[in-house]
Amino acid sequence: MDFLRRYAEGQALQYDTKGKEHLGKGPIILCLDQSGSMKGQDTISKGFALALMSIARKQRRDFAWIPFSSHASDAIIYERGKIEVPDMIQLATVFLDGGTNFVQPLNKASEVIKQSRFNQADIIFVTDGEAHVNNDFLKAWSSLKEQKGFSVLSLLLGKESIHGVGGFSDRVVRASSFEDQSIQQAFDI
Repeated sequence: MDFLRRYAEGQALQYDTKGKEHLGKGPIILCLDQSGSMKGQDTISKGFALALMSIARKQRRDFAWIPFSSHASDAIIYERGKIEVPDMIQLATVFLDGGTNFVQPLNKASEVIKQSRFNQADIIFVTDGEAHVNNDFLKAWSSLKEQKGFSVLSLLLGKESIHGVGGFSDRVVRASSFEDQSIQQAFDI
């Protein structure tokens, strides 16, 4: 009875449940689309990538960068935020060109995640397009997500459909410029 009285008067200790946190302070894996269609979005995607790289550097977080187009480059890994200015210049000046393939960068990201230091990573997937991801891959991806506890935020630049990224992402954010309020979600990592 005493509890009900305190509860009604707002004096009982209460907790607000928030559910599962999707992005945290773990390692950051950036999959950055460098396909030919990204030429028009290159400035915003690189600005976004450099901002994430700066966050990892300042917070001394592990950071992996996987540029991709029709193929994916090997991940470039920076442990504990040891990112130098030449590394940032490299990210800003590289452009692969070509088609778009989502499976290859996700496979490269899964290789990185399987390293113990990248458990519970935040994967940020930046693209402007759509590519097919088959159901067998999505099943294996879901299983790995459950095992390793990572999350995926896809930043969809432009006006494309979320269909291509929706199957492997926890959240999809659309943005066309840095002025979009929605883009701030990705910086809350």
